[in-house]
Amino acid sequence: PLFEQPAQKVNVAAVSVAAAVESYYRSALNSFLNAAIQSTMAKDAAGSAAAAAAKESGISLAKMFPEMHVQIPTRVMYINGFKLSRQWLAGLVEEPVAAATARGDESRRSLLMLIPALAPGVLMTPISSVLEACNAGHSNPEPLYRRWIRGVVPRCAREIIFGLGL
Repeated sequence: PLFEQPAQKVNVAAVSVAAAVESYYRSALNSFLNAAIQSTMAKDAAGSAAAAAAKESGISLAKMFPEMHVQIPTRVMYINGFKLSRQWLAGLVEEPVAAATARGDESRRSLLMLIPALAPGVLMTPISSVLEACNAGHSNPEPLYRRWIRGVVPRCAREIIFGLGL
Protein backbone atom coordinates (compact mmCIF):
# COMPACT_ATOMS: atom_id res chain seq x y z
CA PRO A 1 0.00 0.00 0.00
CA LEU A 2 2.72 2.60 0.80
CA PHE A 3 4.55 1.98 -2.46
CA GLU A 4 1.35 1.55 -4.47
CA GLN A 5 0.23 5.14 -4.11
CA PRO A 6 0.02 6.67 -7.57
CA ALA A 7 2.15 9.71 -8.31
CA GLN A 8 0.03 12.82 -8.56
CA LYS A 9 0.12 15.24 -11.47
CA VAL A 10 2.14 18.25 -10.31
CA ASN A 11 0.78 21.78 -10.64
CA VAL A 12 4.17 23.51 -10.85
CA ALA A 13 2.80 27.06 -10.51
CA ALA A 14 0.83 26.30 -7.34
CA VAL A 15 3.67 24.30 -5.82
CA SER A 16 6.14 27.09 -6.63
CA VAL A 17 4.03 29.77 -4.94
CA ALA A 18 3.51 27.57 -1.89
CA ALA A 19 7.26 26.80 -1.70
CA ALA A 20 8.14 30.51 -1.90
CA VAL A 21 5.75 31.33 0.96
CA GLU A 22 7.12 28.37 2.91
CA SER A 23 10.63 29.82 2.56
CA TYR A 24 9.65 32.86 4.58
CA TYR A 25 7.88 31.16 7.45
CA ARG A 26 10.51 28.42 7.75
CA SER A 27 13.29 30.98 7.77
CA ALA A 28 11.57 33.07 10.44
CA LEU A 29 10.82 30.01 12.57
CA ASN A 30 14.42 28.79 12.30
CA SER A 31 15.68 32.24 13.30
CA PHE A 32 13.45 32.35 16.37
CA LEU A 33 14.52 28.84 17.37
CA ASN A 34 18.21 29.63 16.88
CA ALA A 35 17.85 32.81 18.94
CA ALA A 36 16.12 30.88 21.72
CA ILE A 37 18.80 28.20 21.72
CA GLN A 38 21.64 30.72 21.71
CA SER A 39 20.00 32.79 24.42
CA THR A 40 19.42 29.73 26.57
CA MET A 41 22.93 28.47 26.04
CA ALA A 42 24.39 31.87 26.84
CA LYS A 43 22.45 32.12 30.10
CA ASP A 44 22.90 28.45 31.04
CA ALA A 45 19.23 28.40 31.99
CA ALA A 46 16.35 26.69 30.23
CA GLY A 47 12.81 27.92 29.72
CA SER A 48 13.26 31.16 27.72
CA ALA A 49 10.47 31.67 25.26
CA ALA A 50 11.56 32.00 21.64
CA ALA A 51 9.91 35.39 21.25
CA ALA A 52 11.63 36.75 24.37
CA ALA A 53 14.95 35.37 23.18
CA ALA A 54 14.49 36.91 19.78
CA LYS A 55 13.65 40.24 21.37
CA GLU A 56 16.66 40.05 23.71
CA SER A 57 19.08 39.10 20.97
CA GLY A 58 17.66 41.75 18.66
CA ILE A 59 16.95 39.72 15.56
CA SER A 60 16.91 42.05 12.60
CA LEU A 61 14.99 41.31 9.43
CA ALA A 62 18.27 40.43 7.74
CA LYS A 63 19.06 37.86 10.42
CA MET A 64 15.51 36.55 10.42
CA PHE A 65 15.56 35.93 6.67
CA PRO A 66 19.16 34.95 5.84
CA GLU A 67 20.17 34.49 2.22
CA MET A 68 16.62 34.60 0.88
CA HIS A 69 18.00 35.28 -2.59
CA VAL A 70 19.29 31.70 -2.39
CA GLN A 71 16.56 30.13 -0.23
CA ILE A 72 13.52 31.01 -2.33
CA PRO A 73 14.61 29.60 -5.71
CA THR A 74 16.31 26.66 -4.00
CA ARG A 75 13.19 25.72 -2.03
CA VAL A 76 11.06 26.03 -5.17
CA MET A 77 13.49 23.72 -7.00
CA TYR A 78 13.56 21.34 -4.02
CA ILE A 79 9.81 20.89 -3.62
CA ASN A 80 9.09 20.80 -7.36
CA GLY A 81 12.08 18.50 -7.90
CA PHE A 82 10.79 16.05 -5.33
CA LYS A 83 7.33 15.94 -6.81
CA LEU A 84 8.37 15.98 -10.47
CA SER A 85 11.08 13.35 -10.04
CA ARG A 86 8.57 11.08 -8.28
CA GLN A 87 6.08 11.61 -11.12
CA TRP A 88 8.74 10.97 -13.77
CA LEU A 89 10.14 7.86 -12.06
CA ALA A 90 6.65 6.43 -11.48
CA GLY A 91 5.94 6.78 -15.19
CA LEU A 92 9.29 5.20 -16.01
CA VAL A 93 8.63 2.05 -13.97
CA GLU A 94 4.94 1.75 -14.85
CA GLU A 95 5.40 -0.73 -17.71
CA PRO A 96 8.03 -2.90 -15.96
CA VAL A 97 5.80 -3.04 -12.86
CA ALA A 98 2.83 -4.11 -14.98
CA ALA A 99 4.96 -6.77 -16.68
CA ALA A 100 6.24 -8.09 -13.33
CA THR A 101 2.68 -8.19 -12.00
CA ALA A 102 1.49 -10.09 -15.08
CA ARG A 103 4.30 -12.65 -14.59
CA GLY A 104 3.47 -12.94 -10.90
CA ASP A 105 6.98 -11.81 -9.95
CA GLU A 106 6.23 -10.01 -6.68
CA SER A 107 9.86 -9.50 -5.64
CA ARG A 108 10.69 -7.73 -8.93
CA ARG A 109 7.49 -5.68 -8.68
CA SER A 110 8.32 -4.61 -5.10
CA LEU A 111 11.87 -3.68 -6.10
CA LEU A 112 10.62 -1.56 -8.99
CA MET A 113 8.07 0.18 -6.74
CA LEU A 114 10.93 1.26 -4.45
CA ILE A 115 12.57 3.33 -7.19
CA PRO A 116 10.06 6.23 -7.28
CA ALA A 117 9.74 6.06 -3.50
CA LEU A 118 13.45 6.28 -2.60
CA ALA A 119 15.29 7.90 -5.52
CA PRO A 120 13.80 11.42 -5.19
CA GLY A 121 15.27 11.71 -1.69
CA VAL A 122 18.73 10.88 -2.99
CA LEU A 123 18.35 13.24 -5.95
CA MET A 124 17.18 16.15 -3.81
CA THR A 125 19.83 15.82 -1.07
CA PRO A 126 22.22 18.40 -2.56
CA ILE A 127 19.42 20.96 -2.86
CA SER A 128 18.31 20.24 0.70
CA SER A 129 21.91 20.73 1.80
CA VAL A 130 21.98 24.24 0.34
CA LEU A 131 18.75 25.10 2.21
CA GLU A 132 20.20 23.81 5.48
CA ALA A 133 23.40 25.77 4.89
CA CYS A 134 21.44 29.01 4.38
CA ASN A 135 20.09 28.71 7.91
CA ALA A 136 23.35 27.55 9.49
CA GLY A 137 25.26 30.79 8.97
CA HIS A 138 24.78 31.79 12.61
CA SER A 139 26.77 28.78 13.83
CA ASN A 140 29.11 28.02 10.94
CA PRO A 141 31.03 30.97 9.48
CA GLU A 142 32.21 29.05 6.40
CA PRO A 143 31.05 30.34 3.02
CA LEU A 144 27.84 28.82 1.67
CA TYR A 145 29.68 27.04 -1.15
CA ARG A 146 31.59 25.01 1.49
CA ARG A 147 29.00 24.86 4.26
CA TRP A 148 26.38 22.94 2.21
CA ILE A 149 28.36 19.67 2.23
CA ARG A 150 28.45 19.34 6.03
CA GLY A 151 26.21 16.48 7.21
CA VAL A 152 25.29 15.28 3.73
CA VAL A 153 25.11 11.55 4.65
CA PRO A 154 22.58 11.84 7.50
CA ARG A 155 20.69 14.44 5.45
CA CYS A 156 20.43 11.96 2.58
CA ALA A 157 18.89 9.41 4.95
CA ARG A 158 16.46 12.06 6.21
CA GLU A 159 15.52 13.02 2.64
CA ILE A 160 14.81 9.39 1.74
CA ILE A 161 12.54 9.08 4.77
CA PHE A 162 10.90 12.41 3.94
CA GLY A 163 10.38 11.28 0.35
CA LEU A 164 8.57 8.17 1.49
CA GLY A 165 6.02 10.39 3.18
CA LEU A 166 5.33 12.70 0.23
